[in-house]
Amino acid sequence: MSKKLDIINLYLKDYACSFSGRDIARGINVSPQNALTVLKELVQDKIMNFTVVGRNYNYYLNLDNFETKVYLQMGELGKSYLFL
Repeated sequence: MSKKLDIINLYLKDYACSFSGRDIARGINVSPQNALTVLKELVQDKIMNFTVVGRNYNYYLNLDNFETKVYLQMGELGKSYLFL
């Protein structure tokens, strides 16, 4: 669950941005294969979607899904606790 939240936390600055799998792996300090495993779970849960750009998959948030909004709220709350 924490790796999923780590990935969601990358999108807190801008909900509409998209990242490649390697960019996400660098952002959460894991190997690209581990990041792709978690990303596949998030895509299956319909929390994230992807587009193909050349040979890369760019992942972005599915803002139409209610679960995505719950994950974003959990990320925002976790971020606010760090400031207290």
